[in-house]
Amino acid sequence: MLDLRTKAVVAALMLPIFVATGPALGEGDFCTEIVSLMKLGALRDFRSIRGAYDADLESYATSRSLPDATDCYIQKVEDGEDYICEWRYGSDKQGANAAFRTMADAVSACALHAHTKDRASSHRSFDVQSRLYFLGRREGIIDIRVALHHNLRRGYYTLYFEVQSHD
Repeated sequence: MLDLRTKAVVAALMLPIFVATGPALGEGDFCTEIVSLMKLGALRDFRSIRGAYDADLESYATSRSLPDATDCYIQKVEDGEDYICEWRYGSDKQGANAAFRTMADAVSACALHAHTKDRASSHRSFDVQSRLYFLGRREGIIDIRVALHHNLRRGYYTLYFEVQSHD
């Protein structure tokens, strides 16, 4: 089992392999932001972009957001922190599905050498489809997750982009 410092060094060394050297025109700023967030996650340094803690939401405000995001925040999780942005689509199923595909394709364009894992799941009150991008041969060092949640009770869709930094 690698200690935390070793994981951070391994992740930082793998970033140049993970990230494509020449993203398509118009994707450069997005890719630059993703790489920057991944570095912060790999070094477990989200505190540098962390704002005030909101006890009701159990998350921190953040000074960094992705274009047109409804909300971005840093979520404390059991074994680390996640940087999360969300976009709300109301009941617009087509718009939400198109946004999910666009976001997944944009992340793929920035991270051509990532391993991916697609998932779909249903729960009592919501359905989720997601794509996970991860470094190395397994999850857990530094992961990016793009997910579309459909709240079945209320009928609305939310797109999530997450950089997951866990022990």
